[in-house]
Amino acid sequence: MTANWQSRLSGLVLVTLFTALAGDLLGVPLLVKVAVPTFFLAAVSLLALIAVKTIRSSEPDMHDPTRTDETK
Repeated sequence: MTANWQSRLSGLVLVTLFTALAGDLLGVPLLVKVAVPTFFLAAVSLLALIAVKTIRSSEPDMHDPTRTDETK
């Protein structure tokens, strides 16, 4: 699930970046006004998602595979 969200946010970051650049080149201030905050929100969300994924993957495994639980 995380990879799917990462792909979507990466796409959103690229789309909003190109939209902001196109709006600036075309001289459409409303397009830039909408695209720039959306770009920053998507970029921050993507970085947060990557950070959470990194933290979760660096946690030690809670299950000890060499130990066997025997109930008597």
